[in-house]
Amino acid sequence: MMHVSSVNPILENSVTAYLTKNMNEFEHYNDFEDSRYYLQGSDNYFCLGFNTHGEEDVMKNGGKEMLETAYKDYYGPSIPSVDRAKVTLGVDRSQLPAKTHIPKTASPEEKASLKAKNKEIEAKRKEIAGKIAREFAAIKTRFIGAPIERALRQLKDKGKVESSAECQIRYRPDESYWVVPNITSVTIVFGMNFKDTVDQSLARILLLEFHEAKKHLKGMKNPPETRYYTNTIPNELKNYTVDLKSFSNGFVTFTIFKGNLERDGLESILEFVTNFRQYCQYHIHATKAYLHTRMRNKVAGFLKLIQEAKREKSDTTKKYKEFIGGTTLNLPEEDVTKKEIIKMKGAK
Repeated sequence: MMHVSSVNPILENSVTAYLTKNMNEFEHYNDFEDSRYYLQGSDNYFCLGFNTHGEEDVMKNGGKEMLETAYKDYYGPSIPSVDRAKVTLGVDRSQLPAKTHIPKTASPEEKASLKAKNKEIEAKRKEIAGKIAREFAAIKTRFIGAPIERALRQLKDKGKVESSAECQIRYRPDESYWVVPNITSVTIVFGMNFKDTVDQSLARILLLEFHEAKKHLKGMKNPPETRYYTNTIPNELKNYTVDLKSFSNGFVTFTIFKGNLERDGLESILEFVTNFRQYCQYHIHATKAYLHTRMRNKVAGFLKLIQEAKREKSDTTKKYKEFIGGTTLNLPEEDVTKKEIIKMKGAK
């Protein structure tokens, strides 16, 4: 299965263009999880506005701490806010390396020297802009996964997770995930809901594979525990009011221990768990596209066979049936015409 990156490539390219070309325009993009990006350039500042479903839940459960830590140079009251955005990140473009103006009165040697320096400055600015753009393009994953990151960091640093880390995040209009701390581990529960019946069937197959995968991981010691619940609600949600009928494909739980974080790294686990819902959606659509391609290829193959097919000429005799009287005339094809058959019928 394909890895789904936490970095939005379209957003990354757009932010790079805003920082390198000093663009003063307003653009907006949509993303999974009902997320929206607003890009705005004005004067020396470039700002990225961000909205997603459940901002209030996230901000109360580690979202604000994540922004103040991971985006401390780009987030705060000094950053101009963007209309319609709940979260705003900003960059002062005047602080980025800028080219030196080449005067017309400069000598050829001076012009050549300034051009060489400007190329170095341009390359350095692109490098800085690329790093900033990559950080900005990962804002959705970092923000939505902030409650999970807070719990995993506590588990890695302290060996246990505080009870205050437990929370429910309504990150989609009809779906939620829960962070449930245990004594020596943390469990993340995803409620899965698909509206399309085909998506529901494909999602069930995909999620069952996650549940069965542990049997095939004989070489890995103590992998994260994964469970799939279709007809029951996980015990981890006993303190919440959850309607089983609201989730077409039940629940998936990931239980992560400190040893998993030490072996696989916090960032890789955090990226996968946070992008799990998007990961499922991507592979469901990829499966449907693959099945449609196979069906189109099959149909094209059958049409080609029909076009290339030829009738066998084993019997050159045509059979003409007389509907009145019930008699049948079997005559060679070259000797029989419609007029002759009419005459023969009239003679009788």
